[in-house]
Amino acid sequence: MATVGENQMAIDTAGEQLPGARYRRHLLWRYSLVWAKPAS
Repeated sequence: MATVGENQMAIDTAGEQLPGARYRRHLLWRYSLVWAKPAS
């Protein structure tokens, strides 16, 4: 199981790699990261 620090590091990394990504916390320690490819 990931620690809070590991989750925060993953969120930070995703924010750097995927601008505009949305991070959501769900029930029972479940998380989702949603990113939509920008129109070119």
